[in-house]
Amino acid sequence: MTWFVAVSLTLMGLDGPSLRPPPQQEGERTVSDPSPESPEAPIALALTAAMAGDFDLYLGAVHPEHKGSDDERTDRQIYEWKRFLAQYDWYLTGDRSGAPRFVVTSHRKDGPRVMRVFLRDQVHPERMPVPVRLKRHGKEWKIVVSSL
Repeated sequence: MTWFVAVSLTLMGLDGPSLRPPPQQEGERTVSDPSPESPEAPIALALTAAMAGDFDLYLGAVHPEHKGSDDERTDRQIYEWKRFLAQYDWYLTGDRSGAPRFVVTSHRKDGPRVMRVFLRDQVHPERMPVPVRLKRHGKEWKIVVSSL
């Protein structure tokens, strides 16, 4: 690359660093193999399902109260799943060939059985962390609403 082209790309903001994942911030952590009872487990399952293109596997991460009727499942498939398939890789970091790895920025308890887990978008570092709302189901956490 010539000096002129390199300077021009830098001035236009196309010099490459924006294509790299953002550096991890203090308090953030990378999750790759969460324990089954952790709040990150259904998120990892949802990402695995998206990587495989498997909607039924994705439903395994969703709270039973939010997938009980045919209308709820259809709505999830038409709206949430379609968007998630198009965007899930924004949240993956590192090697994409194994279990999904993603960066959790924070957890926010909304009650004893409800919480939000915030994920870092690796492709659009200027975005605020994106929430996934979870609810307890027995000893496990399940997705209620995903903004991923």
